[in-house]
Amino acid sequence: LSSEGQCLDFGIRASGNYCSLSGNFLTQKSDNALCENNFECGSNVCVSNQCVEAGLFKKFLNWLGALTGDKSAASSGAANFG
Repeated sequence: LSSEGQCLDFGIRASGNYCSLSGNFLTQKSDNALCENNFECGSNVCVSNQCVEAGLFKKFLNWLGALTGDKSAASSGAANFG
């Protein structure tokens, strides 16, 4: 963040905002909003171009891990979000 309130790096998040390609801070999006990148979402989880709740994503990873027998799926995947 520069002294003028402009972004220095694309994708940086601060105080519920993120740096856009235009170099301005935009408010992070709520669940179910359209997105292209994780940092656009307040949950920091963008799946299939939609912001989703981080807890929902963790439940999915738990379910997937149960199917595959990989008990570490939820903890390793969820560490990258939120």
